[in-house]
Parts: sequence; structure tokens; C-alpha cells
Amino acid sequence: MTHQYRLRFADGAAAEKALAALRQLKLGEETVFGARLTGTDIHFGCQIFDRLEDNGEIAGVPGRNEPLYFFDLLYAIDAVKSARHHPEGVLWLRTGEHAVHNEPVSILDIAPTIYDLMGVGNVGRDAVRGVSLVTHFRSGGRA
Repeated sequence: MTHQYRLRFADGAAAEKALAALRQLKLGEETVFGARLTGTDIHFGCQIFDRLEDNGEIAGVPGRNEPLYFFDLLYAIDAVKSARHHPEGVLWLRTGEHAVHNEPVSILDIAPTIYDLMGVGNVGRDAVRGVSLVTHFRSGGRA
């Protein structure tokens, strides 16, 4: 689904009223939009991530007597989203040797690992912090 938007308002009262309206929209038991207020801007996005089998009615639309259906507002994109963001993230590196490292690593170690795999070697502590992870997943150690 297309799912990220920003609304800008002239004042905080109007933004808060719109935020309350967005938060009450439901598709069955699910909230349609997640939203947060930053000053007079609302950043919001569709929270329906799974494929819908039918065009469900959205409940909670203020001041509306006739039904409003999900696909009257949004549409499914032509591509498949194969992943959702996770705060810990996932990194796959194809090296020709299968290994799984289940422990979290520092994001600071990613650049040195990529440099090591590319054969760039030590680019200096001024350019990059962290250490290469190559020795964790490659039996021979260095790239």
C-alpha cells in the first residue's frame, strides 16, 4: 500500500482535531492510520500491511452518513513488499560460505566489514569506527 503522508496545518488546534479524526478510523478491529503530531504537522501512514481480500468499510469517519471503503482512499501497489522494518535490522552478506550470526552487532561494524570484503582493508580510524565482522563468518578470516 502507499502508506506515508504528511499534513500541515496553520495552527495546533486544527492539527490536533485532524489527528483525533485519523486515529478513530477503523477497518474491522484494526486502526487504519498510525499518526503522530510534530508541531503543526501530522506524519501518518496506513497500518494495514496485509493483502485485503475485500474492500472493507472504514468505520469512524466523522460527518459521513454513507459508507467509505478502504480502496476508495488507498490502493495496493503493483509490487510486493518483502520485508518490514525492524529496529534491530537484518544484514545478509553473500560470501560463498554459509554462516549465521544470531547476536546483535554494532552498526559501526558494518562499514569496516564492507571495506574488508571489498579488499579495501584498513581505511583508518579517522574515516570509520568499528571493526570488521569478517572473522565471525568466514573461516579464512580476511577477505
